[in-house]
Amino acid sequence: MALKKEETKKDHLKWMLTFSDMMTLLLAFFVLLISMSSLDQEKLKKVLNSLKGSLGVLELGSLSEISVQAKKENDTSFLNQDLLTPEYFKNLKEMILELTNYNGMNIMAKESGYIISIDNDLIFDSGSADIKESASLFLDKIILLLKSGVNHIEVQGFTDNIPINGGKYSSNWALSAARANSVVKYLIEKKFNPKKFSTVAYGETRPIYPNTTPENRKKNRRVEIVVDSPITQLNLYVRELTE
Repeated sequence: MALKKEETKKDHLKWMLTFSDMMTLLLAFFVLLISMSSLDQEKLKKVLNSLKGSLGVLELGSLSEISVQAKKENDTSFLNQDLLTPEYFKNLKEMILELTNYNGMNIMAKESGYIISIDNDLIFDSGSADIKESASLFLDKIILLLKSGVNHIEVQGFTDNIPINGGKYSSNWALSAARANSVVKYLIEKKFNPKKFSTVAYGETRPIYPNTTPENRKKNRRVEIVVDSPITQLNLYVRELTE
């Protein structure tokens, strides 16, 4: 009797082997789907939803909402690797050198892209978030730089530590936010994809120099355009030029 019960228990657990094999296959299937960036998103959702309906033992949940990012051929802010020619890098070098010749503008490399730092006095009048007409001279050159190899752009606003008394903006936070938004608006009006942008306001909280002299406060009043680039070769080239 005891032997019969033991055999029945073993038979009862055999389903776990089949279940384990099925789960392994499903895991490999989803890894393959995610790794194929050229998949059509709507088709993927249909496949996942059909699996969800047919496999009662698996609850896909949020997996049915997987977002697959596909490269769009008409996206002007993505640079194809085939276009990274010597002529392209020659033009890039000339553009960066021309921009950094402006007093109050600097380009710094970062791990996956670069940062364009611009003194507020180049773009705005004191206490204002309206872009000056003269700013278009170099902002349009920045646009040419941003047209290539850009994945995401975050525009950050900064001020000095002098409190705002009166005027349109109630605080340095509000002023830095308005200035970052003005730069983004300018770029979007030049036919950039709005989905590539975000803005951050830091006010007086992140000075790069002590706010002890008028010169230091001037340098702390700035807008930074933080560029995330997916192209390693371009990032290394910018780092070489700026360092």
